[in-house]
Amino acid sequence: MVRALNPTPDSAPRLTQFRLINLVTAGGLINYIVMTTTFIFFYNACKAQGLDRRSLPYTGWFQPYSAYIAVTFLSIVVCCYGYSVYRPGGWDTGTWFSFYTMLVIAPINFLVWKLVKKTKFVKAAECDLQWELPAIQRHEDDCEGDAPMFSLRETVRKLTRRR
Repeated sequence: MVRALNPTPDSAPRLTQFRLINLVTAGGLINYIVMTTTFIFFYNACKAQGLDRRSLPYTGWFQPYSAYIAVTFLSIVVCCYGYSVYRPGGWDTGTWFSFYTMLVIAPINFLVWKLVKKTKFVKAAECDLQWELPAIQRHEDDCEGDAPMFSLRETVRKLTRRR
């Protein structure tokens, strides 16, 4: 592992690999920001339409506050992700691009999609939260008697069983 960090003539592909890792990591962080923002919009739609989230099969603790905290924290992380480039003697244009390219590409992708597909934002009171509900309800009813796919209690029992 330490050899991968050793600067040798054959380390150029490794440096490229680290830059790719930076791009993928920033993309992953942006993905979590988008998912959290989507939840906030869903929460606002449920609130605007009077849907009690406790009636849903799964609810999260400390919502929506944890979503606001998460989107704030992740936004700070993704903006400060490449801080090492700004340290004295640490400037490298390629590394800067590997850290911050996704911050430019993601909003551009969003805007191009909105303009090309001519989609509009839907108001919280007008979005359809019921469209797929009958199909989901049928699926849930079909799975009612099924055993869970993973049971922590059963896994611990199997692991601690004497042979």
